[in-house]
Amino acid sequence: MRFPTNFIPASAGGFFTLEEKFGSLKGLKLAYVGDGNNVCNSLIFLAARLGVNLRIATPASYAPGRTCLPTPSACERDSRED
Repeated sequence: MRFPTNFIPASAGGFFTLEEKFGSLKGLKLAYVGDGNNVCNSLIFLAARLGVNLRIATPASYAPGRTCLPTPSACERDSRED
């Protein structure tokens, strides 16, 4: 999976753990409380691609930027990744 800039692939490890525990990620509800930093950006990107319902709580001044919010085309799987 190719990540956009300012994202950290290490966040994917958390999703692997959740998948092991719950069996499927599609429709899973996940909450993130903290700064809208690169960890938050990675979770937004991955949750959109994996079908996870992500809710974020941050102080207003630390909210993630609009550029990290996924567009439908950003959430589509790249066929070259297989």
